[in-house]
Amino acid sequence: MLIISEAQGSQLETVTNDEFVIAEIKFRQEKGKEIPDEKLKAAEAVPIMGIKAQGKPLNYARIKEIQLVPDPDAPKTSEIGV
Repeated sequence: MLIISEAQGSQLETVTNDEFVIAEIKFRQEKGKEIPDEKLKAAEAVPIMGIKAQGKPLNYARIKEIQLVPDPDAPKTSEIGV
């Protein structure tokens, strides 16, 4: 089973099974203008996918760095019944 597409240019940047994480995305400058950093909450931005899903595509040419950090708004373990 493949995790990513075999199409040219496809790459795997990061994987997590943590539902309560924030992806902090820093972009490269583009044509002299700066693109503001973006923060995506995995629980809100990425839908739950099936086994054949290929993930959430990003424009890698524009991305400088991705860092995963814990979501401070995540429910406590006792709140989610674990």
